[in-house]
Amino acid sequence: MNGWTDSTNPAQRPSYASRIARAALRCGHLAACLELVAIACIASPAWAQNVSLGTAADFGVLAGSAVTNTGPSVVTGSVGVAPGTSVTGFPPGIIVPSSGTQHSADAVALQAQSDLTTAYNDAAGRPSCTQIAGGLLGAGGATTLGPGVYCMGAGSLTGTLTLNGAGVYIFQFGSSLTTASASSIALTNGASACGVWWQVTSSATIGTSTAMAGNILALTSITLNTGSNLNGRALARNGAVTLDSNTITACSGGPVPPVLIPTTLNTQASPSLQLGGSIHDTAILGGRLSPTGTITFQLFGPDNVSCTGTPAFTSTVTVAGDGSYDSANFTPSSAGVYRWIASYSGDAANAASATACNDSNESVIISTGQTLTPTTLSTQASSSVPLGGLIHDTATLGAGVSPTGAITFHLFGPNNASCTGTPAFTSTVTVAGDGSYNSASFTPLSAGVYRWIASYSGDAANAASTTACGDANESVTVSALASTTLSTQASPSVLLGGSIHDTAILGAGLSPTGTITFQLFGPNNVSCTGTPAFTSAVTVNGNGSYNSASFTPSSAGVYRWIASYGGDGANAASVTACNDANESATISPAVIPTASPAPMFSEGAIFMLAALLVFASFIAMRRHRR
Repeated sequence: MNGWTDSTNPAQRPSYASRIARAALRCGHLAACLELVAIACIASPAWAQNVSLGTAADFGVLAGSAVTNTGPSVVTGSVGVAPGTSVTGFPPGIIVPSSGTQHSADAVALQAQSDLTTAYNDAAGRPSCTQIAGGLLGAGGATTLGPGVYCMGAGSLTGTLTLNGAGVYIFQFGSSLTTASASSIALTNGASACGVWWQVTSSATIGTSTAMAGNILALTSITLNTGSNLNGRALARNGAVTLDSNTITACSGGPVPPVLIPTTLNTQASPSLQLGGSIHDTAILGGRLSPTGTITFQLFGPDNVSCTGTPAFTSTVTVAGDGSYDSANFTPSSAGVYRWIASYSGDAANAASATACNDSNESVIISTGQTLTPTTLSTQASSSVPLGGLIHDTATLGAGVSPTGAITFHLFGPNNASCTGTPAFTSTVTVAGDGSYNSASFTPLSAGVYRWIASYSGDAANAASTTACGDANESVTVSALASTTLSTQASPSVLLGGSIHDTAILGAGLSPTGTITFQLFGPNNVSCTGTPAFTSAVTVNGNGSYNSASFTPSSAGVYRWIASYGGDGANAASVTACNDANESATISPAVIPTASPAPMFSEGAIFMLAALLVFASFIAMRRHRR
């Protein structure tokens, strides 16, 4: 007996560490001590090491062809696609602030796809799997499993599957994975979603209202149906990721933080008036889950352009659901411009939100009773740019009497023809007299038409003024990145000792710049994973043909090239794939020449040769006697 009971139930198998610990406790005689040495020296099981995602770990959603969302999905982690370029449905879907950004066929997404391929191959290649009969998980099949590698053809989850114990769980599916509606994964006794891997050879479909846990690595596509949640990641190599009102939280190894639903806060200050009158602010709160908490109104002024320091007035109201809330009234004692800021506290289900200093409709002018001088405000947006370029707006203030205050620039888009809702960008500059004022620069993340609105706050002597949505010269078109093509041709196969190179032809770009990187894998690295045998980068200057540097392999075998163009401000990145046509070179062992064998003669030929020699000698002797 070895001190523990072997079991065919993976949930009851003792861990590698517990086996060492038990043997150590029994190390009072030679046999037990030898057992301890034997256990400690053998390699840990194939599943004991977690799968590494590399840069793909930064993504909650990563697709090969497209990301499509319907409804208010919330993703913790970046959302990306490569080599495809389409990401739609964000908004209404959101990426939790500070958790990640959106990437469309850029260098970040391309590298993440490369790392995903490595992780997928790692999970698919783990040996010594336990077969799951019929691929049934949960009700009607395996209901509780411990750490290990499990394999099946097509797999299905119905009801609840419990993963019991700390460690790594790898599920290998020969074809598809589907879950029934309202099914779930329960993690107990230290099991973590970060250590759960669903390696799917085709596509994964997560049923309505399923509570899924772990990292889904699908060769083709991933679909999360309405209301299903994933504590992990949805990473598809070649196909699309489709979302519908889902919550996806890319795990980090620790407890999963709660995902708060974003709220909106729109405000409207009371009208400007003469000194002695009272003013207030109104905030309209919009949430998704019956918000509670408070809204706090702060009033800065007079003429506090940056809304810094102690407010002139503060008012707090209690929130009971979506709706309109008014601050208390305030009577200013000095003339000038007063600026409101409103902030919602948030609650256990709804995120906090706030307006900003100099937001539209949040300034009030308190005058002394004298007539305000009308001002003029003309604007000129910067030129249209390709995606990745910078844009800004210029406002020229005129006709004022030594105007002070501020000009606020709001940018709406892409394709927000009515300039409603939350601006894509806001910039405020301080006014010191008539003249031209520039907004800060902004880099749009999506192609389309962007529209500027500029507004002057006014002051105690000068009236406010504003431009309108759709004004002439206030629209900027941000064009999509040009889709580039990359075709390649490796040099011919050679004998060992010869050199090889790759040639890439870049096309369809708009005066492309940047770099093309060539990576060579081999010998006989069929999946092009791990560290390349050789890397070469060349500078791009327009469409055309580019050669890698030459490389002389030191071993025979098949070598495979991959070329990738990194893109630039006007052109999308593009990349070839491992095992593309014309991208392999075979290095054959050098042929060592062998010595030619000596000529062979038959016995008859030898006899004739001997006779000729004797006859020649006889003739020579007779001549000598004469």
